[in-house]
Amino acid sequence: MKVFGGNIIDQREDALEFVKEHIQLHAEIKGTERIERWEYPIEAIREAVTNALCHRNYKISSNVQIRVFDDRIEI
Repeated sequence: MKVFGGNIIDQREDALEFVKEHIQLHAEIKGTERIERWEYPIEAIREAVTNALCHRNYKISSNVQIRVFDDRIEI
């Protein structure tokens, strides 16, 4: 568990780094190139986190939660 402070942009970046620390990075060598692929597409995680932050109800004192499990991510 980790709580992030700061402005909304910093929170989004911190949340993405948190997810990256807890998912796997696969690497494959094709020819002379190293191709890295995350367990989940980072673009999709970024979009989901951004939507959660932007569309939450700021009138209510609540948090956006991100949970990383062995078989899924919940935002």
